[in-house]
Amino acid sequence: MNDIIEKVEKYKKQIKDAEIEKAKYEGKKEEVLNSLKEEFGIETLEQAEERLKILKKDKEFIGKEIAEKLESLEENFDWD
Repeated sequence: MNDIIEKVEKYKKQIKDAEIEKAKYEGKKEEVLNSLKEEFGIETLEQAEERLKILKKDKEFIGKEIAEKLESLEENFDWD
């Protein structure tokens, strides 16, 4: 009987620990969402994901543009 009680107590503790962890992560999620809202006007995770896609495309475009201009400079000027 004591064995069963010990197992139940162990499971109760695991559940309590999991609830605490869940609350921590929910708090962190709220902090991130508040930051996104304040800094970028983003109110949902879906909006954040869409904004990230746009920023990645912009980064790729700018990277290609820089590479092309650098290549043009290297071709047109003697750097040695």
